[in-house]
Amino acid sequence: MTRYLPFLFLFFLVISCRSAKDLGQSSEGSISVVGMIKKHHPYCGGAKPPPQVEKGYLSPLANQTFYIKRGVVNHDTLEIVNQIFTGSKGQFNCNLDIGTYALIFPEKNETFQKFYKQAKVETRFLKAADVDCFLRWWRAPEAIFQVSDTSSNIQCIVQHTCDAGFNPCLTYVGPKRK
Repeated sequence: MTRYLPFLFLFFLVISCRSAKDLGQSSEGSISVVGMIKKHHPYCGGAKPPPQVEKGYLSPLANQTFYIKRGVVNHDTLEIVNQIFTGSKGQFNCNLDIGTYALIFPEKNETFQKFYKQAKVETRFLKAADVDCFLRWWRAPEAIFQVSDTSSNIQCIVQHTCDAGFNPCLTYVGPKRK
């Protein structure tokens, strides 16, 4: 029986590598993911628009760096599992293991104190909310997505504001739009 052990070991090794390949995975267990990131532009006021305009519109989020972390909540102590850069049409590709992931702007990988100091930039027409708003925003990923053995095409939508880029904690206090 012991003389067959090397053959059994080799057999199980070949079977395990074949299973990973059949699932679309590399031998390390990662899946090739192709994705698209779009920016949602909200309707920003003025005359009452038609319903389709009032919903806002989507455009590719081109030439943007993002970090990918495991889970659904951001924290500066979580490991970055991948860094991506979107192409001219918001597309990206990378390899990820099966799981749930958070898409994070690089500036949100800082400590909260450093992030807050950089993000709380008031101007004449932009006023900052309280620190709790910034903490909620820092913890919230720009998007959350799943990678499974049957999914490899990811679509993410990142919310944009009318006056403060991606910062939901700054409020416009300037003249009303016409």
